[in-house]
Amino acid sequence: MAPKKRFFVIALALMALLTAGALYMADSLIHENNGQTPSDPSNPNPSKNNDVTGQNVTFTITKGSEKQWEIKAEHTQFYEDRSGADLQGVSGTFYNATGKPVLQFTAPTGRYLEADKAVFLTGGVVAKTTEEKPSELRAPQMKWSSRSNEVLADGNVSLVYGGFSKSTASRCRFTLSFDSVILEGDTISEVAL
Repeated sequence: MAPKKRFFVIALALMALLTAGALYMADSLIHENNGQTPSDPSNPNPSKNNDVTGQNVTFTITKGSEKQWEIKAEHTQFYEDRSGADLQGVSGTFYNATGKPVLQFTAPTGRYLEADKAVFLTGGVVAKTTEEKPSELRAPQMKWSSRSNEVLADGNVSLVYGGFSKSTASRCRFTLSFDSVILEGDTISEVAL
């Protein structure tokens, strides 16, 4: 066999082996995660790399030169595919369009997903506005994505709004600046006059 022909046969065989290996790895990853990709937020068990953990890690998302939000986690375990991380001991701040802090939050646990720059907080979230008469929201879980200006608190939500109103609801949708607040489902409100 001529040297050029032998080179092309070897190259084709090598490409076939690499393609088969890539398909095998992709199939294994999908089956390992029950048909879901690791970055899928509905996937309860994304592929984690136990060797890549961090202590006191800060995530900051900006739009232009202004911060949108910043999250700090006491303990972080990054996913093997670098699509996100599980967080413990979470605290953070949301900022308005001018970069002023408007909402601070804490939660025992959370999840950060890189693709959507999304945050899922769980385990009992407490969020407080930074204004003179602060509002406080408590909920079992809260989620937000940088693709939206809206935060969704879900579960048995409790809201003390500006010191003059107390409400409970199944869900609460609000903007990062907390200037638009919508309570949904089984809403009960008390207003102090």
